[in-house]
Amino acid sequence: MPRIVDHDQRRENVADAVLRLIAQSGVESVTIRSIAKELGYSTAVVQHYFENKQQVMLFTYHKAAKRARDRSYAILARDPGDIWNCARTLLPLTHERWLDCHVWLAFKGIAIADPEFASEQRRAVFQTRSRFEGAIRAAQADGRLNPQADAAMAARRLLAFIQGMSAEAVFDTGDWPPERQQVVLDMEIAALAG
Repeated sequence: MPRIVDHDQRRENVADAVLRLIAQSGVESVTIRSIAKELGYSTAVVQHYFENKQQVMLFTYHKAAKRARDRSYAILARDPGDIWNCARTLLPLTHERWLDCHVWLAFKGIAIADPEFASEQRRAVFQTRSRFEGAIRAAQADGRLNPQADAAMAARRLLAFIQGMSAEAVFDTGDWPPERQQVVLDMEIAALAG
């Protein structure tokens, strides 16, 4: 009897392999052949699910972005004004989040020359900023943040701050342990609170 293959799981396995390869050796190390080797598959198996490297990379980017998005939605579902923990979901505080941030940085480099990736980056930034703005407005409404602050500008500032700190933390984990990231984030949000 032929073995039943879970095609969605195979795609997820490929994305996980790409995440590992990017973390180990950078985007340049990702090829159909290196993915197949990482998984112990033939290149034909990988190509069955993805026609080319671009498709693999986009799928991997979407997986990492979805994980970050799901984490923030879970926080906001419990408390729509919890901008503190919503913002923390984007920091590389765990190994999985470090991988997500590493991939995000790698894709920023790709987006410079690739319009499809650039469009994905813009869309993700817009969605994240919108989530932050909604959380800031909710925190203002219940008195946790200054109601006079410009929520849209605060969301922009906070996202830019998190992106910068995340990049620093990915490249220098010794200087940016999780505890320091959280303290500095709290300081930034306190400054936004006015």
